[in-house]
Amino acid sequence: MSTFLRRSSVAVAAALLAGACTVHKSETPALTGPSEYGLSVRVTAVPDSINQDGASQSAIVASVYDASGQPKAGASLRADISVGGVIQDFGQLSAKTLVTGSDGKASTIYTAPAAVSGAGATSVSILVTPIGTDYQAASSQAVAIRLSPPGVILPVTGAPLAKFAFAPAAPNAKSPVTFDGTTSCGSTDTTSACTTTSKVVTYAWDFGDGTTATGAVVSHAFALQQTYSVALTVTNDKGATATSRQNVVTAAGLLPTANFTFSPAAPNVGDTVYFDGSLSTPGAGHTIASYAWTSGDGTVGTGIAPSYKFLKPGNFTVSLKVTDEAGQSAITSKQVAIASSATALPTATFTFSPTGPGVNQNVFFNASQSVAGAGHTLAGYAWDFGDGNSASGVTATHAYARSGTFNVILVVTDEAGQKASSSPVAVTVANTSSQIVAAFVFSPTDPAVGQTVNFDSTPSSTSPGFSITGYAWDFGDGTTCGNTGSLAACAGSNAKPTHAYGGAAHTWVVRLTVTDNNNSQSATTTVNVTTK
Repeated sequence: MSTFLRRSSVAVAAALLAGACTVHKSETPALTGPSEYGLSVRVTAVPDSINQDGASQSAIVASVYDASGQPKAGASLRADISVGGVIQDFGQLSAKTLVTGSDGKASTIYTAPAAVSGAGATSVSILVTPIGTDYQAASSQAVAIRLSPPGVILPVTGAPLAKFAFAPAAPNAKSPVTFDGTTSCGSTDTTSACTTTSKVVTYAWDFGDGTTATGAVVSHAFALQQTYSVALTVTNDKGATATSRQNVVTAAGLLPTANFTFSPAAPNVGDTVYFDGSLSTPGAGHTIASYAWTSGDGTVGTGIAPSYKFLKPGNFTVSLKVTDEAGQSAITSKQVAIASSATALPTATFTFSPTGPGVNQNVFFNASQSVAGAGHTLAGYAWDFGDGNSASGVTATHAYARSGTFNVILVVTDEAGQKASSSPVAVTVANTSSQIVAAFVFSPTDPAVGQTVNFDSTPSSTSPGFSITGYAWDFGDGTTCGNTGSLAACAGSNAKPTHAYGGAAHTWVVRLTVTDNNNSQSATTTVNVTTK
């Protein structure tokens, strides 16, 4: 039973309760509008008829409203037990000082007292009074509870009927679903026909995904694509409950859409290209959580607006993958054409020496005069010597195995992958197979036995661009020296050795073999040395 009184006094409430023992049902007064004090209180008891057995309980709920009829949060209240108009502890309240929550409601539990021998059914009144200076003119509000002696069978409360509908019927993950339980009813004569005996006072929802809600009409979004068992439990004003359950099958959420722009529209090698993925949109009910980019040349980036420099010309397929908070993704790709800038291209040029090399003579090539284009640096040098041989590096050395004219080409590459080739440069190699000459002199010209003889290979010669580097001496007496093969080094030097002949006077045949700096051409000469 409930009342919604604004001006009634404690005396009025007591007068109503005085007759509660002779009636089985009290009529709720008609609703009144807000008082001039701007505060109203409504008190309910569920159930409003319990046994006086020291254990039966009734839930007391006080609802407070402000002048505009809206729930009043933070209102302080005092709850008391009244019997026959006299406040007394006939039974027990779990709390007597109450404060309303954000919904304007506060609650306490009334426990019936133990039975008194010879006493029949009676009534108690739970009085709720606003407290505090703001509520000094507000009246106490009351609700009556019937107490029946032990052994009395209370009237059977009709069970409520829980029913609900939801829309849309085939929802997507992460999209809101509206659940409506207003077709539930407080009591039934059968399992399907509603009566007006009781009314639904609470709606409790369990969405099957670990979340709950209260209220007749609620909204909920499911995170995943699967089947959820949703339950609605309703409670009527007699405290009876009923539950209804339905399966809600969610489909995959609406997918995001990937889209992007880039600038400049016609970039050159080495230009900074700016990408913008803000044109991408999530599906309804979702948000984009990540952006993943591939540049088309193996580079990967992240973020809504990255930038990138392409290091070589060509057409690159740039892709953007967007992923929402539910893990759903979408990909789009666009072609980005990277052009070579004329001012950015490198220039290849080189020199070589000697300018008239011979066969097997080392030729030194130098590309240090090559230059990179504006804003770039040279990263690679590739040589083609025209005879089927190649090399790399800013400098290179090569010896031609045959005579002839060979076209040498240098290709340079910058850090952006841009290449440039030199014009073919002719290198003419002469046949120098008979140009090396071995010759030497010695002193004194008539040495005595045991006297030191000085030999000098300076008269030996070779072709221009070559030099004599190898010497092999045979002094005719079984003694040899030099710097080729396994010969021991000569006394003095390999080019100008010294030697003394022992024994008797004799004519010795001295042999010299010289070799050029490629160690491939050689010449030999002999000279007689006579000792006295």
